[in-house]
Amino acid sequence: LAENVQRAPLHPLDQFRAFLALREKGQSEEEIAAAFFVSVVVVKQRLKLASLSSKLLDTYAEDGLTLDQLMAFTVSGDHERQEQVLERLSQTYDKQPYAIRRMLTEGAVRASDKRARFIGI
Repeated sequence: LAENVQRAPLHPLDQFRAFLALREKGQSEEEIAAAFFVSVVVVKQRLKLASLSSKLLDTYAEDGLTLDQLMAFTVSGDHERQEQVLERLSQTYDKQPYAIRRMLTEGAVRASDKRARFIGI
């Protein structure tokens, strides 16, 4: 994989899966970053993307989502909710990343909200 990165760029999905495979084999994020000449932050981001629902990753592989849209789905770790929002996304005209984040968090209350501060954790 490292040789191929130097020759021709991989599809980002291949990179996500390669990083995940190395992580599952016990390599640390620092070791993966050193092997691919990228920063640790990039490795963490790619691993976060690799943890998304397989349905989302398949849609991304078929060019049904952009990388920015895919990154917006990382707001929620709930695969079922991610797939619900993906379904809703196909029925709406607003497919911007901020709209995806809003759909994923529509039932949440911000920590800075006055209600959360009044009631507490």
